[in-house]
Amino acid sequence: MLVDIVDCTSRLLEGHKKDGTFISSLFLPLLDRLDRLKERTDVVFFDGGSNFQLAGRIMQAVYPRITVLHGLEHVLSLVFEDIAKIEVVKVKLLTLQVKRLYRCFGSGSNHKPYAFFIGHSKQYNKGRAVGLLRTTETRFASFFYSMHRALRCRGALEATVHSVAWKDLKRQKPFINRAAADVKDEMFWKRIFFLLRAIYPLLKLLRMADSNKPNMDKVCYYLHLTREHLESDDESDDGADFTVEEQELDIYTVDDEWGTLVTEESKGIFKPIIDAIAKRTPKILHDFAYTAYVCSVRPDIVQDAKRRLEGNGVVRNEIENCVRRLLCHNVDGDVDGTIDVQVDQFWDELKHFQNRTGMFNRQTWFNSPDCIAGNSAKWHDKYSRHHAPVFGYIACRVTSKITGSGGAERGWADTKMIKTGKRSHLSSDKVLKQCTLYTASNIRRAQITRTELEKSDCLSKDACWGDEDEQFELGLLKWGVDVEELKKPVGPRRLFKCWVEDWENVMDNGAVMRTRLLSKYGGMVFDDIDVDPVVRMRVSSTKLKWIKREGWHAMTEPPHYVGDGDDDDKLESLAITDKVLIELINNTKQPEVLNVRIVKKGDEEVEGKEDEEDEH
Repeated sequence: MLVDIVDCTSRLLEGHKKDGTFISSLFLPLLDRLDRLKERTDVVFFDGGSNFQLAGRIMQAVYPRITVLHGLEHVLSLVFEDIAKIEVVKVKLLTLQVKRLYRCFGSGSNHKPYAFFIGHSKQYNKGRAVGLLRTTETRFASFFYSMHRALRCRGALEATVHSVAWKDLKRQKPFINRAAADVKDEMFWKRIFFLLRAIYPLLKLLRMADSNKPNMDKVCYYLHLTREHLESDDESDDGADFTVEEQELDIYTVDDEWGTLVTEESKGIFKPIIDAIAKRTPKILHDFAYTAYVCSVRPDIVQDAKRRLEGNGVVRNEIENCVRRLLCHNVDGDVDGTIDVQVDQFWDELKHFQNRTGMFNRQTWFNSPDCIAGNSAKWHDKYSRHHAPVFGYIACRVTSKITGSGGAERGWADTKMIKTGKRSHLSSDKVLKQCTLYTASNIRRAQITRTELEKSDCLSKDACWGDEDEQFELGLLKWGVDVEELKKPVGPRRLFKCWVEDWENVMDNGAVMRTRLLSKYGGMVFDDIDVDPVVRMRVSSTKLKWIKREGWHAMTEPPHYVGDGDDDDKLESLAITDKVLIELINNTKQPEVLNVRIVKKGDEEVEGKEDEEDEH
């Protein structure tokens, strides 16, 4: 859904940029509203822009369990762009030939060739008119989709150009004759076949990325399949002569259907394609994808993951890092060792899942249609989550994710429906209002139904507890319960370590370090004992001060500080050191509303022992 449209005109007029700090400032308030306790947000997708990646790292500093990923559709588009630039593909002009096929037989602009082709296409496809696909210059993968469709329609195209009606056509345009010559050229189809055979698993992966469905568990599998497919092709004995020489010099050295294999020495395509994929692999194979991969329920992926995980310490470390990150909202478990126990339990339950033993020794579960179809998230929600608490929780989180931001970007189609060429002068405020109404229409229908079910006089069997019920306290005050206290929002559990941690570098003037320091120290309180009476000070959650040659200093707010911009002179700076700021925080009992736990080195707990204090 469309959440907001931001007009950056005024910011640009002031000389500022749409940098990572600004972009993160737009997202963080939304995350705070949706996930105040910082325990629900798992993944943030951005494209490869440096400002967006910086914004992701800043958001990760505030929400530690977030994994910042590149949108898979963006990365794969770059891979296909590199493949399209391979010399032999470019010299042979396959893309130009495919576009010419569409112009002649697929666009309808040349009526007779189009009509002849559609007639034969219906005969080859049981009455269904399967046409050619138009390529898009802004997306290189569309060339390969068009090649695949052309190869599928090869029989209909050949029947068209060899028909009697085609031979009777007179005075055809030159490009139509060239397109017909391409259809009759055996080598043209050979090149398309071998190029598509090399990248077909990659095309399937791109198709899944565009589907806006939870396919995170299939990313690693199809990328591995692509690389194995290319390596096996590079070592086989059959192929097409994919040289950079002129077409009339192409020769066959083996008398079989598809000619000879092309190797790197003969300037073929397999090795360059492997290099193009390897260049982008680090942005595709991340720890989140590995974790979803081993949690997939599709039988072939389970066996593949089991084989690759055996003895592979690097991948196991990546998976463990992801599991720990998804469990890090349990800040008490980080100190008590509970997370270590949960990670150990995850590996045990994963082994039972792969071997179908223990709690997974139920063959009927694996006969589920969701297992066969590879709907991992639905399957884990029905079975794993109730019998394997740690593995089930992790599996549900990682397999339920889409692979990129394509769905969100397609939401801009709603904006284009509103701001058309005839309405190009709409202001951003009007666009936001109208697009919000347009995109929320279907959601609103569901909300209307729910509102009726939440009414107190609703007699339906689907009636729900609603806002009207919440307004009635029903005498809770008579039982000694502070209702106003119950209504106070509960903040996320925080863990404050009373020492300068290894990652803290006050001399780092970057936006990410600034955000991480604010996330650790912001909101903490301490007593200023240098004044009489003692004054309770608070560390600012939004401001740090950079002092030359000394680095970042925390800004502390007195009780009478308002923060409207006119009283910043009341702020005082403190050095972020063990003997200054950390010592002051350590010696002050933090308010319960902060929901903070303070520990010293060696896991010696200072705060959070309310029970022991009550006993004394």
